[in-house]
Amino acid sequence: MAPKGVGVGSGPALATRASTRVRTAPKPFEQAVAAVKPRAKKAKVAAKGRKGKAGETAPAEKKVRGKTVAGRVTKPLPTNAKAKKARQAKKAVTKGKKIVPAVEAESEGEGSDLTSLVASPVPARQGTKRKAAEAESDSLSDLSDMGTPELEQLTRAAAKKPVRKTAVAKSTVTIAQAKAMAKEAAKSARAVVDPRRAVINEKPTTRLTVWVCGEGSAGELGRGPRADGIDVKRPRLNALLSPAEVGVVQVAAGGMHAAALTHDNQVLTWGVNDLGALGRDTAWDGAQTVDADRTYGPDEPESSAGGSGLNPREATPTAVSPEHFPDGTQFAQVVASDSATFALTDDGPVYGWGTFREDEGVLGFSETVRVQIRPTLIPGLKKIKSLACGTNHVLAVNDKGKVFVWGSSQQGQLGRRVVGRSMAKCLVPREISFGRNKIARVGCGAWHSFAIDTGKHGDRDRAGEASATIDQPTLVSGLRDFGLMDVDGGAHHSLAVDDEGRCLVWGRCDSAQSGIELGTIPDDDAVFDTRRRQRFIRKATAIPGLQVVHVAAGTDNSFAITTDGVAYSWGFSGNYQTGQGTDDDVPIATALTNSAVRGQTLNWAGAGGQFSILTAPWGGVADQVMED
Repeated sequence: MAPKGVGVGSGPALATRASTRVRTAPKPFEQAVAAVKPRAKKAKVAAKGRKGKAGETAPAEKKVRGKTVAGRVTKPLPTNAKAKKARQAKKAVTKGKKIVPAVEAESEGEGSDLTSLVASPVPARQGTKRKAAEAESDSLSDLSDMGTPELEQLTRAAAKKPVRKTAVAKSTVTIAQAKAMAKEAAKSARAVVDPRRAVINEKPTTRLTVWVCGEGSAGELGRGPRADGIDVKRPRLNALLSPAEVGVVQVAAGGMHAAALTHDNQVLTWGVNDLGALGRDTAWDGAQTVDADRTYGPDEPESSAGGSGLNPREATPTAVSPEHFPDGTQFAQVVASDSATFALTDDGPVYGWGTFREDEGVLGFSETVRVQIRPTLIPGLKKIKSLACGTNHVLAVNDKGKVFVWGSSQQGQLGRRVVGRSMAKCLVPREISFGRNKIARVGCGAWHSFAIDTGKHGDRDRAGEASATIDQPTLVSGLRDFGLMDVDGGAHHSLAVDDEGRCLVWGRCDSAQSGIELGTIPDDDAVFDTRRRQRFIRKATAIPGLQVVHVAAGTDNSFAITTDGVAYSWGFSGNYQTGQGTDDDVPIATALTNSAVRGQTLNWAGAGGQFSILTAPWGGVADQVMED
């Protein structure tokens, strides 16, 4: 698809290769004008010469096979015949039948080059000044309206009728040549990036070292089809995402898949692809494979490469084909939901693939597509600055601080009430109102959404009840006194970072989601169950002793990265997603200190459904595989 502002040619004159510079590309339409105007001028002169006194006969010019023969006296055509000739000429030009597929050489022996081919309509042989002007106008209009399809049509028509030999040097184009040139012109036009496009998003450039932990039974860890990569109890280096060879600059964790952006502008995906979340073909015949070029250690048998039963095309990080994006597209961010992936470009458009689900099953990707297996442009989104994904919904904020939402709305996460037959409308991005407030950042929990500096969460006064749902964006009064910098949410708990570096938590705490020892939270700030155990934290509460720059929430577990680059984790750890080496709950925020990440300055953490990812800026040294 040609970028806006880039033409793909005009009329049958598109027999030239489009330039890679928009403003300096050849202008076949102007060449056509230059070719047509002399003929029109001659027609005007002939018409003027025929005018005289009654009974006088003025010398006339006659067109004979491309040459003008002067001095011959010919009988003027009747008015009806002249009109008929003019109509036939106009009709022939429009249908692409009466053309001269060449340009006259300016001097004898000078041939025509392919870069100057113009299909010039033949003007009427005789006529008045008015008819000549009409012929000129019609010729220019027809030429300006013609594009690549017309070129092929005109070439086919010309091939059926032999070109007459004339005394004037001419060049012809075969059908194969015309098709080749049209294809090349279209390709060049598509490759041109409109210089007027405004880049509004800065691309990440720092290469990252990547560690993973948790459940990998569906390839979520991206370590390939290794038998020893199913359950990773502590953070382990992912050698398939080597900063030296691959160069990942940004990562996103979804429900059971993940995505990454590389330094050379590739989008990598891995994990479950049942609903198109990877955006590429992962069909596999089930045969086990062994990497013959790899040396396996004594504690890593060669059979581990193929004995896991994992689909290597899902378990191995692989790039989404760039053919799905216009040439010149540059990516600035990737995000992932449970069954979909979205990529934000540096100038604001968004691409996506996969699908959304609801309680009853698959909801769909758009109003017309149930599962989008290949990347497609999301309509209606322009100049987007950032994205955030929940389990089955997406938030996008643009350069004017306006927020667009789409996906499932069953829990009110879209900030608008949608019922019955209008459910499909949820799959179309739509702006939601925050009054006069401009939104700087958005965040998502599994089934709730946030916008800084205004947000939405469960009603504090009815927390824990079945009706604790907010269907419209509502100011969170408990967060008014905090200058929030970052926010994220799990299934029933939320985290935030304020401008003083405090790690704030609220929501459910009965499965260690808070990272705070129960009993230390004031009773007035908690909701109790029937056994008088604290179940919810109603007020944003800071985790003691932590100064953080980043937080991430999984379903029931959480991470925080401190100012000195240390990762803390807590919460549900049934699949080792906390990275603490245990499948028991981790009730208190605890530092990750295994050998793989000890001494590393971490900068980001992401929590998927049952797995987690950690990153640190790469120092440029050779990768070291350190595993417990």
